[in-house]
Amino acid sequence: MKKAEIYSIPVKHQPGYAWKWRALAGKAESKASFDFYFDCLGDAREHGYDVELTQAVGTNAPGGARHKLA
Repeated sequence: MKKAEIYSIPVKHQPGYAWKWRALAGKAESKASFDFYFDCLGDAREHGYDVELTQAVGTNAPGGARHKLA
């Protein structure tokens, strides 16, 4: 399966961002943006792309690098 990445874009409605995907090789990308990450992931998969899911750590963690989950 071809590889893609999911990234956020700013939007005017809450929560202030949405999700899109793009191919790691080539110019394919999602036609629409998605409010939910899982919907974006599903669209990428429907178009023949696999997205590697990674755990957010460091500055990518919710709340930043020093954030601790309760």
